[in-house]
Amino acid sequence: MNGPPPRRSQVLWSSAARSSASPGRGPSLGEMNTTLSYPETTSHRGMTIEQRAALGITGGTIRLSVGTESIDFIRDALTEGLRSLDG
Repeated sequence: MNGPPPRRSQVLWSSAARSSASPGRGPSLGEMNTTLSYPETTSHRGMTIEQRAALGITGGTIRLSVGTESIDFIRDALTEGLRSLDG
């Protein structure tokens, strides 16, 4: 592995994205579907660490943009993604 180990938030984002019932993984907003994004490398990648920190965006920030699915679908997908972290 090159570079530092992934942060727990990156692992959650990746694990949830691989989940069969997962919300989509995407860098853009404006979708009808729920998406997960990692602002540090997507929507706010052009900012410095200091600029992101001023907005409250740290290396551990994950953005959940809620779409039109039922709350049960979203909750189940997030639960499945979190459970996948346990191994």
